[in-house]
Amino acid sequence: MAIERDLYSPVKSALEVLIRGKFGNCYLEITADGFSDAIKCHLSQYREIVFRFLANARPDVTGFILGDYNITNFVVAEVKGERLKPQHIYQTRMYADLLGAKYAVLISTSPIAEELKRLCRVIPALYFPSGTLALARFDPHSGALTDWHERNPFE
Repeated sequence: MAIERDLYSPVKSALEVLIRGKFGNCYLEITADGFSDAIKCHLSQYREIVFRFLANARPDVTGFILGDYNITNFVVAEVKGERLKPQHIYQTRMYADLLGAKYAVLISTSPIAEELKRLCRVIPALYFPSGTLALARFDPHSGALTDWHERNPFE
């Protein structure tokens, strides 16, 4: 089992490569300990209240992609150094819902269990309706995100 905090920076880097490959631009930061002004200024003033609820629990990595017409599409990533569980999906979904994220990624260094993949197929409510929630495996040796479920939203 990997130490979760040690994974934040390499996971952030791997996500940046994927996102820039598709969209050409992005800003990501490690937010496990708090949000910078760069994140806060891109969040709609009507959503600022969410920072009160995220004071003690935050996504590990948060950022945004500036889309057409300066539309900000938020990205949240939750990193786990253990096998993924259903509660991890709900945790990631909560962060995505609170921030209005278009993309949410739950990442583990362990393979994604077949049972969890099946659970996601039979209970679609595990995924959030306003965007994409994907599961992925991070390989610390290669620094790559692999084994996406259902699909890599950045391809």
